[in-house]
Amino acid sequence: YTPEAEAYIGAQRVTRELAELLGREAQGEAMIARIDATMARVKQRLATRELPPFYVLTFLDERHVRLFGKQSIYQGVLDRVGLRNAWNGPTNYWGFSQQGIERLAEEPGAALLYLEPMPPGTADGLAASALWQQLPAVREQRLYGLPPVWSFNGLMAAERFAHLLGTVGEEEYAGMVAQLRQLPAKVEEILSDTEKIQYYASIYFNHDSVFYIGRNIDYAVGLEGSLKLKEISYIHSEAYAAG
Repeated sequence: YTPEAEAYIGAQRVTRELAELLGREAQGEAMIARIDATMARVKQRLATRELPPFYVLTFLDERHVRLFGKQSIYQGVLDRVGLRNAWNGPTNYWGFSQQGIERLAEEPGAALLYLEPMPPGTADGLAASALWQQLPAVREQRLYGLPPVWSFNGLMAAERFAHLLGTVGEEEYAGMVAQLRQLPAKVEEILSDTEKIQYYASIYFNHDSVFYIGRNIDYAVGLEGSLKLKEISYIHSEAYAAG
């Protein structure tokens, strides 16, 4: 760590110094090149996903976290893989700042990326914390736990963190793709139930106006349903967001 350079650049400098002392300059340069290539691969992989900014943190207890920002090795990796750090506040010499968990609500659209392990009792304390449960990222399940990574610099720690970042959202993304592929079969299944379709049509066909009301994704479905009803029946229809 130096005040003049970011931690990642400092880690490269130290790697070169060690390689020179050991007479293994070629191996040192090969290691730097390999890790730079890892960053590029992870960046390319993450570019296919819509990921929010991240708070990168470790837990101190159920009320306090260590937030990593500028000067941290994590910041250097985030910059190189194309992700944004949600924490723009001050950090110490090692690139972190101790804060209360309420600070995690300052950027509501951000996700939480925490490094394990949690201190004993912290998980139970969080489960009982009304403040924690109401944080936007927790409420909307934008919470990712990663295996331990050494927080105090080093290119190998940076490489490990980059590899782990490459898995963020992967399972969720694969699940959404799998569900999308099932849509044609599900639509066919619904349309095959002609008896129910005819029953509901008999209830609503003689109405002059039909209103759709829904919240969140159901509002989007209501908008599309209203449009389709107007297109096929010329019945007046509108969609409204629920309260």
